Amino acid sequence: MVQRLVVVGPEDLFRALGILAEEERSLPETVALLRQLVDEPLETLLLGEEVGLCRQEGLGFRLTPEGRAWLANPMDPPLDLILWLLRQLPWAEALEALEAHEGRLPLPELLALFPQDQDPRGEKAARALAEWGSFLGFWELEENRIERR
Repeated sequence: MVQRLVVVGPEDLFRALGILAEEERSLPETVALLRQLVDEPLETLLLGEEVGLCRQEGLGFRLTPEGRAWLANPMDPPLDLILWLLRQLPWAEALEALEAHEGRLPLPELLALFPQDQDPRGEKAARALAEWGSFLGFWELEENRIERR
């Protein structure tokens, strides 16, 4: 069961951390810049803050040591991020759907895990789930499907 709709994938979160590492900016400046690079700038910053990769200080966001460490070693995500993702995303349901489709699941099938009547961003959430699952090694992400490893 989905605890919170996650509409931010690993690439967007990593891009946002890279922007925060460049120089100090106000929140409006940061959001304006992120709008050019990620789909959900505020959600991206909030996710980074929630998992301890950045924090709001005054009128801007700053990287934490954990955020800097992940930027320095992208294939070694912080444990707090992994644990948060494991608690928040519907992994069991996604893996069951993948098995039910004989190891090749079209991305639109993941939409069933995110009821549109509760939040219209289900398509973004399904894509984020696919991206995080690939990043964590649960499956391979092809253009429009996930496949069992």
